[in-house]
Amino acid sequence: MLGRHPGEPVCWVHVVLHCFRLEEGHSYRETPNRLKYMSEVRDVLGI
Repeated sequence: MLGRHPGEPVCWVHVVLHCFRLEEGHSYRETPNRLKYMSEVRDVLGI
């Protein structure tokens, strides 16, 4: 089971973001920049 650290999103959000990154073929570093412009996705994930 994935742990949760204070101030970080819940575990399922980490899994969704990892799958999103793999599906889109981007690096971990690119993911926050891409999410910056995806307000609907951030709202659904609660981040």
